[in-house]
Formats: sequence, C-alpha cells, structure tokens
Amino acid sequence: MGDMADFFLEHVEDMEEARFEYRSGSMSDFEAYELGIIDEMGFYIGPKYGKDRSRVCRCCNKGGLLWGKVGDKFRLFENGVIHRCPANPLANT
Repeated sequence: MGDMADFFLEHVEDMEEARFEYRSGSMSDFEAYELGIIDEMGFYIGPKYGKDRSRVCRCCNKGGLLWGKVGDKFRLFENGVIHRCPANPLANT
C-alpha cells in the first residue's frame, strides 16, 4: 500500500485501541475528551455497533440490559445494578 494508506490505517487502529481503553475503564475522561472519544458533556462519540447496544438475558429474555465488569467477570446490569434473573436463581450468586 501507499504511505498515506498505511498512515491512515495506523491512525484508525490507534483510535480503536483508545476507544477500547476508554470503554474498559483504563482511560480518564480528560484523556478521552482530548482524543475526541467523548464530548464536553461526557457523551460517547464513537460509532455504535448495531441499532441497540443493550442486551437480552438468555434465561428470562429481559431486554434493555447492559454489560458491566465486576471483578474479573462480566455481568448483565439493569438500571445500574446487577441483573437478578428470576428464571435462573443459580446465576444470581
């Protein structure tokens, strides 16, 4: 590829890595604002993957849940707290 195409791809990869760092919590809001990942109000500017970023519980089919990290595990969250699935009480531990 040409030099400019290589430069562009490198820039895209760097920005995707920075977005990942912000979403995983290893980047401050100030750094994210300086890179253009969030706006001055703290809203995420990056691309949305799909129409809706919310998820559905596989046991009770409840929608509108979001993934969050607790310790070293990912859990579904509902209104800011861990989703307590009525269909699978073993998953609530």
